[in-house]
Amino acid sequence: EDANKVVKLAPDWAKGYSRKGAALHGLGQWADAVRAYRQGLRIEPENGTLGEGVRTGIAAITAATGEHPSWLDAHSEGQ
Repeated sequence: EDANKVVKLAPDWAKGYSRKGAALHGLGQWADAVRAYRQGLRIEPENGTLGEGVRTGIAAITAATGEHPSWLDAHSEGQ
């Protein structure tokens, strides 16, 4: 909830998306976490924390499902 408020109040602050992604990842909502990290990467394409968030989110989805989430590859901006 707090992370959603941050990105609403400061949509151009990449760290807000990093925090949102981390919160979603912690909740096991990995696809939404990857989306949040990628939103941050649109603002700061070279942000290593956001890039690592995308990679760990994809790895978590792969581990949970046994398959690489190919639907994420179609939206690989910032990767």
